[in-house]
Amino acid sequence: MIESLIEILKFISNDLIIGFGIYAVLNFSIRLITRKKRLNAAFDNAAIDVAFILGLLTGLTWLILTFTNTDFRLTFLIQPLIWIGLSLMLGLNKFKSNLIVRLLFSLSFVLTFERLVILITYFHRDYLPNTWSTNDLLDESLRTTLIVLGLALKLILFTTLSALYFLFKKKLNNN
Repeated sequence: MIESLIEILKFISNDLIIGFGIYAVLNFSIRLITRKKRLNAAFDNAAIDVAFILGLLTGLTWLILTFTNTDFRLTFLIQPLIWIGLSLMLGLNKFKSNLIVRLLFSLSFVLTFERLVILITYFHRDYLPNTWSTNDLLDESLRTTLIVLGLALKLILFTTLSALYFLFKKKLNNN
């Protein structure tokens, strides 16, 4: 039971919520380039609703794991509370319509403290002499390609989930 909750938490937080962050950044960029207020408002609302649900699920799952499992008792409660709070704020129309606030929320979902530490140590590792070699260029380009492909897959996963939610919601409204 606990292991399945941990796997669900990892999938939601590592794949789907990062997908929302990428979606928000791309949405922000496209809206800046095209100078339109909202590209597809109905799909955008569905994507925000999915992010709202995912943020609540992640925060609540993390809280359940924190209080039911002794391995998680020492974890900080700040991150799940932030995710729950941001998810609840995403549900409000005031925050839903403001693009810059949504961008900041998505960055808060994506760049957690743990991921920020991993990112910083990843970049600083290049300065250590034992990581210098002639094969680094090939390894670096392969690593960059894998990162880009991984981010694209996360975007596709989130967009697919949002599209399914959008179609389900549209079907319910038609009946």
